[in-house]
Amino acid sequence: MEHDPAFTLRDVLAMGFEAQCVTRDGARYFWRRTFGIKVDMRSGKATLLTDPAVLPDVTWFPTGLGLKQLEAEAAEREAGLRT
Repeated sequence: MEHDPAFTLRDVLAMGFEAQCVTRDGARYFWRRTFGIKVDMRSGKATLLTDPAVLPDVTWFPTGLGLKQLEAEAAEREAGLRT
């Protein structure tokens, strides 16, 4: 069984791929380049986020799209090395 790679918040912000995390209180965060969303699972309230300073410094995981973005970036780097 293969697990999705884990990243720090700093990695997510620097690399710009789409990622998600869940905090201890159950809030779910999604971030993509310059915006994101926080979903408070207790209240059901969703909040649009535009300031990365409000993102939690926890372990982040790429979404399905984020994995594709990372794979494409790795393929570009590898192709550049072969040329």
